[in-house]
Amino acid sequence: MSYIGKVAYDANEQVIEIDQAAYDAEVARLEVELTAEEISQREAEEAEWNAGAFDRAMADLRSRRNQLLASSDWTQCADVTLTVEMDAA
Repeated sequence: MSYIGKVAYDANEQVIEIDQAAYDAEVARLEVELTAEEISQREAEEAEWNAGAFDRAMADLRSRRNQLLASSDWTQCADVTLTVEMDAA
């Protein structure tokens, strides 16, 4: 039996009805305690992820900027000097 949200499915992926107590019992059964080593490892992973937040934000910003530039008419910017061929097109 698997749970998605609070809807349960049997092995044949048929919806079955469950009550809140059965749902809570199944969730509690699946929870495990982490060892000190596992907790340290998880904290290190989170610290590494958080340390990269600025870089990820800048990459997202750069990607959005590039999309906007690609969709704009960059040839109309004041600092763009068009060649004769570009101007003819």
